[in-house]
Amino acid sequence: MGVQLAGGDVPRLLRRLLLISSLMVSVSVALPLLSPTWTVQLAGAAIGGVGFGAYLSVDQALVTLVLPAAEDSGRDLGLFHIALNAPQVVARRSRARGSSPTSAAIPPCSSPAACSRSSERS
Repeated sequence: MGVQLAGGDVPRLLRRLLLISSLMVSVSVALPLLSPTWTVQLAGAAIGGVGFGAYLSVDQALVTLVLPAAEDSGRDLGLFHIALNAPQVVARRSRARGSSPTSAAIPPCSSPAACSRSSERS
């Protein structure tokens, strides 16, 4: 119904919505830098959540407009979502195994001062 109301201007409308949602996410990141209070944090989280949700839905709509063939749209959207979610799966598996890039940099002591004290005793 929304597409019929927008008429033939759908791609331009979607690009505008994509820009607006991107700006909302940018504002939500900048808000805590301007004023680090709890209410501003909550407002930033709300603006960022709405902006990111709008971004994902508009992005999905734009992807459906540029699919090459209507009869293969299900397969193409499946590939799109695999490409979208596969890095998260791989990152979680590598993190679960303890192969974090920062795990080698963490000293075995609780703090650098405790490490220096333990090395002085030995």
